[in-house]
Amino acid sequence: MNTYLTARHFNAREELKDYVMDATSKLEKYYDGIIDCSVLLDYEKNNSQNGHHMKVVEIKVTVFNQLMKATEKSEHFEVAVDTAIDDIIRQLKKYKELKRDH
Repeated sequence: MNTYLTARHFNAREELKDYVMDATSKLEKYYDGIIDCSVLLDYEKNNSQNGHHMKVVEIKVTVFNQLMKATEKSEHFEVAVDTAIDDIIRQLKKYKELKRDH
């Protein structure tokens, strides 16, 4: 599986890059036919008075003839990554089950 990581408008620290790569590598445990995985890390300006930025994680996984996508927002990248990975795992399990039925 090829994994691509993009940090939009900032340079991701090495610990975050390693965290994302470790999390995405676990996807192959659920389905070994993953062609590639792209992860986009971004900031979204929050409209509250405190001026905090929401972290946005978008994961796209390509399997044969299908694209799976999960987008999550959180105050911490790690939380958003974990939630998006859980969503992709759910989609992979559903895809695998549908493929098995046909």
